[in-house]
Amino acid sequence: MNNIVHSIILLHSDGIEILSVDQQVSEIYADIKIQLKKDGYTIPENDIWIAAIAQKNNLAVATCDKHFYHIKSIKVIGLD
Repeated sequence: MNNIVHSIILLHSDGIEILSVDQQVSEIYADIKIQLKKDGYTIPENDIWIAAIAQKNNLAVATCDKHFYHIKSIKVIGLD
């Protein structure tokens, strides 16, 4: 079995921080996936992981991808 590690590299004025998946992020991922299914939306799996990591760490997602707006539990900063 392959072990896949999802993480986000966060760049900020103090340097670089790597935000990884843990049990809480996995639970948030599941909640987001369930909500998207209930609402009738399908978005790329990796973007759900990004949203889950962002939500756990109280971060906004800066993106051009409009589908992030379907995830009600995160703040999205549109870059369009």
